[in-house]
Amino acid sequence: MESYSKYLRQGLLNLAVVAMLGFLLRLKLSFPMPWIEHKNLLNAHSHFAFMGWVGYMLLFYVLKITFISKGFSRNVQKYLKIYQWNVWLMVPLFLAFGYAWPGMILLGIHIGLSIWFAIWWLKNRRTHPLAGRIAVDMATAFNLLSFIGTLALAVLKAYALGNAYDKQNALYVFLHYQYNGFFLLMCLGIFAIKYPKHFESRSAILGIRMYGAAVLLGIGLVWLMWHKPIWLTGLNYAVGVGILTTIFLIGPAVMKTYRDIKTQLPFIVRLLWSLSLFGCILKAVLQAASAIPAVGYMVYEHRSIAIGYLHLVFLIIITFYLLGLILAYSQKVSKATVTAVILFIIGALMNEVLLALQGLGAIVHLVIHHTDIWLIGIAALMFLGLLCLRLTMNSNKKTDTI
Repeated sequence: MESYSKYLRQGLLNLAVVAMLGFLLRLKLSFPMPWIEHKNLLNAHSHFAFMGWVGYMLLFYVLKITFISKGFSRNVQKYLKIYQWNVWLMVPLFLAFGYAWPGMILLGIHIGLSIWFAIWWLKNRRTHPLAGRIAVDMATAFNLLSFIGTLALAVLKAYALGNAYDKQNALYVFLHYQYNGFFLLMCLGIFAIKYPKHFESRSAILGIRMYGAAVLLGIGLVWLMWHKPIWLTGLNYAVGVGILTTIFLIGPAVMKTYRDIKTQLPFIVRLLWSLSLFGCILKAVLQAASAIPAVGYMVYEHRSIAIGYLHLVFLIIITFYLLGLILAYSQKVSKATVTAVILFIIGALMNEVLLALQGLGAIVHLVIHHTDIWLIGIAALMFLGLLCLRLTMNSNKKTDTI
């Protein structure tokens, strides 16, 4: 049986690099660093976070649960190696050139690799339980759909077309279908495939389908933000209600499954997954509230609130879930590993609290002093925790199950 620990260590290294780039971003905002462009650093950070950490780990886990009995084929190993080299090359090229042709070539390769995965999944999907299969179906579709926004943004920037609203719309199309579609549905699909018992109920399957429909229609929120067509307001209210409804349809399956397996999980995994579940509920409430035009305008006018929401999904929901998945089936979780994860958890939670305070302060015209320095320290804490976690993984033996 093939050992998969090298892929897990690679994923954690990628996450540590994401945290390092985030730390540099915070430094750039507070101190003069003329040797690097802020936009280029932001592009390198965001693309590597999406594709090098979350995308890499999600695709790895779907491949792993499919080949659980026979190990990866040579073609799958080559695929993961090409994928990894491609996302690693994005970092220096985006840092040096931003949204120019070198980075666009790598994005084109990434889209091609995503299409390969979609074709592979269509050929192998029938071996999995229905609920998980539906979730991964929709996640894969949303991943491809999100690249419409990426390509539109690349064309707008390369040929100096459109205005700021057009570029914002293109960006939010990508973010919406990645965060709400690809990331969350793929995580749910992996969980439902691994633990299908409670997810095969009619209500859970209906909830998964309803959430997918809400995500598909939710792109109206983007257009409502800038163009304000009256007919979209009612649609977005419906989307908000639909998202809240899915909590009551999918939530029982998630909670019953968690109750069944929690005694088998280390404390640190229970902590990570509990925080991730709380983040999911909070996200659903916030996303539904943003369907109200006045709330949506207020959120998107204050950058720190938008950044806080994106980090809520990326760090608290997705990253905590993936870290828990990595640690859930370790034969041994050392004290050093637990300490490293606790450092990261503290940093991530402090980051969310401070961004929320910044946003609320801007709304009520209250200035919170020295937040930039605090955010630099928090970014350093998260990077330190992840670096230590990656180093401890060398001594933690892994099983061949996820």
